[in-house]
Amino acid sequence: MKTIANIKSQNYIFNHLVYDNYTDKFFAKHSHALYEIIYILDGEVEYIVEDRRYNAKKHSIMLIRPYTYHYFTIKSKVNYEKIGILFDSSFLKINPEIPGTYLVSSFLT
Repeated sequence: MKTIANIKSQNYIFNHLVYDNYTDKFFAKHSHALYEIIYILDGEVEYIVEDRRYNAKKHSIMLIRPYTYHYFTIKSKVNYEKIGILFDSSFLKINPEIPGTYLVSSFLT
């Protein structure tokens, strides 16, 4: 795996990663306490999220809830390149005066 960018702040993590299709074919099953948005820049992968399988390719977007087990397998002959943004719910709070007004509602359906 090659790291192009890895920025960490108090509320979010931004990373731009390239996985070699020969040496990085599988990524370990894991979960975390953060929401995650994955934008696929290149390659084709199969994401396994809990017990569901999703085929994703260039320009796909994955939305993953906190504490959801997930991992991927590279399916293409080209490297898998992605941008990932991980954040907690406070990062996208619209109005702290109104409880429950979050942009994270896309993750809840």
